[in-house]
Amino acid sequence: DMWSFGCIIAELYIGYPLFPGESENDQMSRIIEMRNVPSGNVLQVSERKMKFFNIDNDSLRLEPIMMKNSRGKLRKPNGKPLDYVIGDEDPDFNDFVSKCLDWNPATRLSPDEALKHIWVLKGLPPQVLIHHQKMHNIQTPELPKSVKVSRDKFLDDQQREKEMQLNRMQQQERITRSQKESGQADKNREVSLNQNVPRPQVKLKTPKSNQKMTAMSNKTIHITQHEEQPPSSVRENTQ
Repeated sequence: DMWSFGCIIAELYIGYPLFPGESENDQMSRIIEMRNVPSGNVLQVSERKMKFFNIDNDSLRLEPIMMKNSRGKLRKPNGKPLDYVIGDEDPDFNDFVSKCLDWNPATRLSPDEALKHIWVLKGLPPQVLIHHQKMHNIQTPELPKSVKVSRDKFLDDQQREKEMQLNRMQQQERITRSQKESGQADKNREVSLNQNVPRPQVKLKTPKSNQKMTAMSNKTIHITQHEEQPPSSVRENTQ
């Protein structure tokens, strides 16, 4: 419960238990010494009040049975207030613990109220705080001023970072597009230059084997023509 939670976080903060009682009566004396006597409404519904309180015959009021401390000195109600034990370095923490250690369960800090307490909110990183708000339906105007300032600064920084990242992406896209366009222009220029430059006439050399075959073919034709030509005497008789 919240009473136990208050005792635990206080012990974590100061380094030792708030109420290190050696018995039930000693425990109650320590609590009354720090938190004073419970209200009449709390005592009325208490089933074990006669174990820790005596009835004053004159006033008919319940008086706490106080035990002696380690030095033999009788403890007194509210003789060692909570702020004296915890210190005053963080008033918000003192307020949180004090509300956890309320005698009356009806007015004691509830878990939902604890999650909205300034001591809890101001300890959350901004990114966790935003999620915490959504989870527990905490409206921004309800936030303490110091917490709201930290939250708004985080959101502004986050928005600025998004804008810078978007600008970097757009700049990179422009550079990439420019490089592509420049590369295409270079290719087009190279093609145009190649088309305008006259190509040299290349004279193919006839292989030696082809030359030999051509010579042999010409020789064969010459011999054939010579064989087919009639002798001169025949030509003369014919004439």
